[in-house]
Amino acid sequence: MKNNLLLLTIFAIFSINLIAKDSYDLNKTAKEILDEAYKMFEESKKIIESYAHPTQETIPQTEKCFSLYYKVVKNSAKVEERSDFLIMSQIKYKIGIEKGLSLGDILVKSKGGVVELYGKIDSKEKADKIIDIALKTKGVKEVASYLIIFQRKVISL
Repeated sequence: MKNNLLLLTIFAIFSINLIAKDSYDLNKTAKEILDEAYKMFEESKKIIESYAHPTQETIPQTEKCFSLYYKVVKNSAKVEERSDFLIMSQIKYKIGIEKGLSLGDILVKSKGGVVELYGKIDSKEKADKIIDIALKTKGVKEVASYLIIFQRKVISL
């Protein structure tokens, strides 16, 4: 109580100076000025209390769902020998320029023309598209997908 009275007095003095300077009304009585200062103090108190006890709309909870998309596809066409570095570079380039796909979460490995894909993706369709891009790259004999399909499901309350 003593602290509240001290804060109110400090606030009133500060407010009196502001009100007197801003309004240039020298005919106001001290009681009118203190009443205005008290109103300002009460409004400030309400604002501060609203921050102390915020109300928030309910945010739907989400559940993370992971599933491994393991798939091995062999190339039935005749495959010419190519450098593994060249194969990986071409696959990364093709994924990078494909609309709707991101190379950021995909790791491409190649050894002897056998390509392995690792990483996370948000749909089976995108995973199939990446596998298809890798399979159609020159020098690829086989593609093994170890992609993880990452989805969020909204939990109904």
